[in-house]
Amino acid sequence: MKRFVLAGLLLTAIPAPGQESPAFDPAADDPGVLAGLAASAAEAGRLAEFRGWLDSLRIAGAAGPNALAYWGALSLQSEVPADTVAVAFARHLAGRPDDARSFRAFVGVLEANGALEAADRLRRIGPGATLAELPLARVPAAGIPPEVERARRAGDVEEVARALDRALGGGLPPTRVAVLRGDLYLARGIADSAIGAYASAVGAAPRVDTIQALGRVRLVQAIRRGGPAEELLPALGAALVLAPADPAAAAARLDSLAGSPFASDSAGIARALLTGTAAEWLGEAGDPAAASTALEAAAVDAGDEGAGLLLAAGLWAREAGEGERARSLWRRVVDRHPGTPHDLEARRLLSEVAAGGAR
Repeated sequence: MKRFVLAGLLLTAIPAPGQESPAFDPAADDPGVLAGLAASAAEAGRLAEFRGWLDSLRIAGAAGPNALAYWGALSLQSEVPADTVAVAFARHLAGRPDDARSFRAFVGVLEANGALEAADRLRRIGPGATLAELPLARVPAAGIPPEVERARRAGDVEEVARALDRALGGGLPPTRVAVLRGDLYLARGIADSAIGAYASAVGAAPRVDTIQALGRVRLVQAIRRGGPAEELLPALGAALVLAPADPAAAAARLDSLAGSPFASDSAGIARALLTGTAAEWLGEAGDPAAASTALEAAAVDAGDEGAGLLLAAGLWAREAGEGERARSLWRRVVDRHPGTPHDLEARRLLSEVAAGGAR
């Protein structure tokens, strides 16, 4: 039987033979019932489905601290990035300065499952964090070396480039940092090389990076068609390179770029994609609901490029606890943009939600 660690406790309890798993009431958030359900799922080899069910509670905003802790433990053991789990924990703690028990449990889950950096970051903000403080709970993006993150925090694009070159020279696979390489090329005004770097991520990088890389390619192409690319692309690249260090500033900078005069952007696609990119960083800055709304609005003028914006709008809606709206946005991607990579991703997301809701 698979075991998993929750805040230092080994959960192996199994219902007696013939005993049914007890029903779980999210409002009660009973840890004993959760332990029984987890044990039954482990015995039946259905922990992935159990985690999907817990995720559906989280998305709907119905997961109490005990259910969220179980979700976090299972997610970390399923190789969900530690930043995703830490931010979910931090969002639950936001505005709950007296919930020291949940805070200790969440930190314990992270530590027990090896996410020590994420645990340290969560410990630093403590219970009762405001939404504006949530980015402090994020750990560096998967694949980005710590020295590159330090250069980003220093606000030096060229030092980021040098740090990345050193990491690549030391054996870091280029596809793991393909999007960042493309952003650096953009910052230097080398659009063709940027597109080539982004394209190298498609199919070779994790799914989330592939979708992000496709978005970058379409954004660069739209700006080159709309112009003036010579002025906009380096500014865009620099903003994207440094964005993780200060998401709020990046959102404001990118939004200002979206207001630039375009020579021939008759369909407004370049402006819409820039607005959508700014909205993504608004979400990273701690306002997922506003990010989702802005992305949905940007999709109106984006034509066929609206698929990526609607997909992202749904993801941020899910982060904001707006589960039904997220599903509606993903269904629009499926209905309006069939056969695209975004259609496939939207279908995957909808099937995950359906599997979780069926538990």
